Amino acid sequence: MKIKTFLITVLLLFTTIFNAQIKYNKNIPNEAHQKINQNLSRGISSFTFSPNGGWVIITNKNNFYQVGIPSDTREFLKHFKNTGHKLKQVSFAPKIPKGKYSNYNAHVIVTNKGAYGVNIPKELKNKISDFQKKGKKIKSISFPYVANSTNAWVIIASSGEFYARGIPDECYKYLKKVRDANNSGRSSTKLTQVSFTPSGGWVILADDQFFARSIPDDTYQQLKSFKAKKYKSTIISFTPNGKGWSLIANEKFSKASKDVFNKTMTSAVVTSRSTTNNKTSTSKTYKLRITLENFECEESDDSDDKDDYVFNQWIEYSNKRGARIPSTDFYMNVNASKNIKPRFGGNGKDVIFKGDIDHQFWVKEGSKKPIGNYIVFEITSELLNDSYSKFIINNNLQEVSLSYISTKSGMTANSGKINVDVRRVVKDLVNIKNLRAGKWTNYDRMRLRKYNNNSMDLYGYINFKSSDGERKARAKMRFKLID
Repeated sequence: MKIKTFLITVLLLFTTIFNAQIKYNKNIPNEAHQKINQNLSRGISSFTFSPNGGWVIITNKNNFYQVGIPSDTREFLKHFKNTGHKLKQVSFAPKIPKGKYSNYNAHVIVTNKGAYGVNIPKELKNKISDFQKKGKKIKSISFPYVANSTNAWVIIASSGEFYARGIPDECYKYLKKVRDANNSGRSSTKLTQVSFTPSGGWVILADDQFFARSIPDDTYQQLKSFKAKKYKSTIISFTPNGKGWSLIANEKFSKASKDVFNKTMTSAVVTSRSTTNNKTSTSKTYKLRITLENFECEESDDSDDKDDYVFNQWIEYSNKRGARIPSTDFYMNVNASKNIKPRFGGNGKDVIFKGDIDHQFWVKEGSKKPIGNYIVFEITSELLNDSYSKFIINNNLQEVSLSYISTKSGMTANSGKINVDVRRVVKDLVNIKNLRAGKWTNYDRMRLRKYNNNSMDLYGYINFKSSDGERKARAKMRFKLID
């Protein structure tokens, strides 16, 4: 009986170990697919593609297999393995198609003793050194596809700490959210990897959680499937031509971590879409009106308690493809220069308010100056499907008599340029009736809220502070969808 029990226990243990790894490959080189199958049961710690379509697999047994990677990368891998390093990861910077960096070739190798790069940005090199001096083991390093820029990367430590440069704002926001939840003790989930698609999408893997934007639908469905089966997705890699990908899990989790992440934010990323490429399902064109409603003087230092403002405000639309948002309607008034029209610039600049020394406005302390200037933008489904879509609201304010208020040098980030997530604003305005009233929410760098249950718009403030950080004035902005 004891022998029978022992055999059953061994069998169950073997089954558990065997089933602790799972993978899904699509349109990757056949030899890479075979090597993954052969080594899956031993555990795979890294699978990445080089810019020319080569690939390298590193196993938990410290073996590596490669085809078509740069010769210096191959030689460094051999050197580190032969000198007692345990190989952890290889990461390649994507190839930039044209421009002064078109011949740029960079890679980084992570081992148990540190990370070693070739042609990597100086700032990344310094951050690697900083992590190592502080005794932080590096978990992974990855590079996004950014046109004509080499200083774009993410470095993640085993502790879950990360540092990033040049990555999409939304990706950075989710990395920070996971890290902060872990640091505060609200979650045991730690960051493990970020992977980027050639088309600008991204996936964050964090133990039993994942967050994604603009990835292929089948990739997203497999991530969901792995999580449903309690597998920790530990490796995800996309081919440089954007047609293939690989997802690998090396272990299971016994119980999903407590959901401490904001449900509204999470659902915008990891819920299923009905269209392809994991994009927002809509073909409708929306008209978004952005209004400078009023300007408030909170504290005046003038003897008459009335400040004299020269104010300029304009909006830039920013995305990866350089598309523009046409402004279809506008209203301009209130002490501004005459005959103002929204001025469209090469990067999508439209004026809301234009002032100069001869076109000031005056606001008494504790009072508000009604303005009501607005611009209406057409938001198409193409713009909603672009993960880089954002407005940049530029503000230039000067109090003429004392010049202590200024959005130039010395000001806080909440004054000069404010980034606003276009897609999320439109998404919430479409569902405004179901949106909770009174709750302030970050739409990238601007906080907005619905005032009450009958409100059909979102509003927020742009704050202006003195050089000592004291708030002196603020502009009230409204966002509304119109017929």
